[in-house]
Amino acid sequence: MPSQNITGRELITCVDYNKKLAPLKLEILQAAGKMQLKLDEFIDCMDEMNKAVQKLKELTA
Repeated sequence: MPSQNITGRELITCVDYNKKLAPLKLEILQAAGKMQLKLDEFIDCMDEMNKAVQKLKELTA
């Protein structure tokens, strides 16, 4: 297995890239978390709506 020699310049470029990438990664993860919360809220609301519709069906049956 050949060893990979990373030059100082490549390492600095990689570190700089990771510094720029970290805040974007955090932003994406936070947005994904918000989406999950909203999806959970939506599912709960749909469950409530289904229960209300079922009660209406029973009332009009």
